Amino acid sequence: MDQENPYRASDVALADATKPNGHDCVFRSPQVLSRVTAGLLIAGIILTVLTVVAMVMLRQALQHAINHDLAQAELAATLQSRGTWQVRVALLAVLVLIATYVAAGMWIYRIGCNVRSLGAKGIDDSPGWAVGWYFVPFMNLVRPFRAMNQIWLASADPVRWASMSTPHLLRFWWAFWLIANIYGSVVARLPVNQNDPAGLVQMQSVTIGSEVVDLVAKIIFLVVVLRLTRSQLDQHGRMRSASRLRLEPDFPPLPS
Repeated sequence: MDQENPYRASDVALADATKPNGHDCVFRSPQVLSRVTAGLLIAGIILTVLTVVAMVMLRQALQHAINHDLAQAELAATLQSRGTWQVRVALLAVLVLIATYVAAGMWIYRIGCNVRSLGAKGIDDSPGWAVGWYFVPFMNLVRPFRAMNQIWLASADPVRWASMSTPHLLRFWWAFWLIANIYGSVVARLPVNQNDPAGLVQMQSVTIGSEVVDLVAKIIFLVVVLRLTRSQLDQHGRMRSASRLRLEPDFPPLPS
């Protein structure tokens, strides 16, 4: 009968071996937060598509008003129904967006903590500031990207991350994030004359462009969340495997 190797390190020792000295953070799987964030992002993507469809339909109705293609009563009913649909979809999209911000913030904090437990040195921002920079005016144009970039690189290689280059995926994500936010802020401040159908048509066209940019930003961030989560899980798995090899001497089991 086989007997357990008495020289095998305990499970506690194996777990402690993956914790670098000098860090309070302990590796915790980001998979659940990743799935929640990804699910909310997918819901947001769907709602953004529905918002664009609603805007296109409302724009068509406004164009009918300009061309006098419909009777007044029919046109009024069409504008009201399509406008109501657009408002409802937009309100639901806002609720999902708020939930997405909360889940994404928790996910960023988790991966920011994890990257330290993987042994990365020289990370500029704490896990809290990796999230907090998004809320600091002007600094939120640069520092969140810098924090995410360092977490990405250090998750892939905790030792040599500082010599690695920024992946194009992160550059595209941050570019579309900035464009979507700046574009959306500008559109929200544009004056709107509710009694001018031609002006409303132009406003709908501009807003549709903003929604399309936001849609691309959400899709790219979804890819970032999934790939960075997988990178940390893979790196943690490799570290545990290496720790087991170091802590378990190659002694044969004792005879029974």
